[in-house]
Amino acid sequence: MNIPKQCNKEITFMLYNYNNIDKIIEDRKEEIMDNMSVTNTAYLKSIKSKNSNTLEDVVMKFDSDKYIKRLKKWKQLINSFCSKLYDNESKLYYYFIKYKYFLKRNDYFIMEHMNLDNKKLNKINTYLKWLLYEYAVIEELFVRKEAN
Repeated sequence: MNIPKQCNKEITFMLYNYNNIDKIIEDRKEEIMDNMSVTNTAYLKSIKSKNSNTLEDVVMKFDSDKYIKRLKKWKQLINSFCSKLYDNESKLYYYFIKYKYFLKRNDYFIMEHMNLDNKKLNKINTYLKWLLYEYAVIEELFVRKEAN
């Protein structure tokens, strides 16, 4: 169960920020809009230019922006992943993710409420991140580097 360091960072970020992904997307849209030129001169120049920044172009960028697409894909993946965990007979993994990442409870709270020791807590955390990594590879969020 080996996850590349950069992938692990992104998985952790997405899990901790799952509840805020929509806000992150909105912030990104605002950032794109801030780069928009609204003058008549800019509009006239944009008619002949490939890289224009008119309102119409900015709205189209919302759908084609790689970062926004990636965030939406992550949200969908985590939602699907958690649904699968919840549908499982043992909801241990689902509640672990819920407490640790969505409700941001500390490890002591999780160990106490889920009757876990520190070793088991770390093992579950590593396993769930690895499993999410495997799903992310399938969804082409990451490319697995094969060992020689």
